[in-house]
Amino acid sequence: MPGPAADVTRADQVTHVVHAALEAFGDRIDVLVNVAGIVGQGGPLEETTVENWDHVFAVNCRGTFLFLRETIPVMKRHGGGSIVNFSSKSGKTGSALLAAYSAAKAAILGLTQALACELAPHNIRVNCVCPGITEGTGVWANVSADYVRNMKLPKEEVVKRFTAKVPLGRLATVDDVVNVTCFLASDRASYMTGQAINITGGREMH
Repeated sequence: MPGPAADVTRADQVTHVVHAALEAFGDRIDVLVNVAGIVGQGGPLEETTVENWDHVFAVNCRGTFLFLRETIPVMKRHGGGSIVNFSSKSGKTGSALLAAYSAAKAAILGLTQALACELAPHNIRVNCVCPGITEGTGVWANVSADYVRNMKLPKEEVVKRFTAKVPLGRLATVDDVVNVTCFLASDRASYMTGQAINITGGREMH
């Protein structure tokens, strides 16, 4: 059953989504996945506008915060839950020409660790996934377009260069990311909290 769409940077809309979920699922939320994110306009930092910087942080960080703020009291009330935040490979090792995105995703790592400690007494686990380049997503479409423009290379060459950096020799698929996310959300990961799991084919190993 699809839920309402929302702008994650708008507190009133986030509240509406959470209330709709509570009505649909018997006044409880067991799992929250904070997946909304944008890359913004890539390029040298000195060419990054204040508006672009603020928008990247608003979607990636403010949106995550707003959903956490609405959902955590519900999980506390029902004795636990699982939260999966989305960071990125760029949140662990920053990506050139993506300073705003790298900084915002690094902030998600710190937020995840802080909440893992804060919410452990309430049986709420908080973990994070850090995907690398994932085919078939809007993020990769925007990133590749930025790299084509900034590196002045055809898209095929950009893809070849990025794939060459991955030990497993391919980019991630949506299923690769979904499988790890579902694991962290499930009881099979009941002894995991505060973790940031790489989904990068070996490109990121810390």
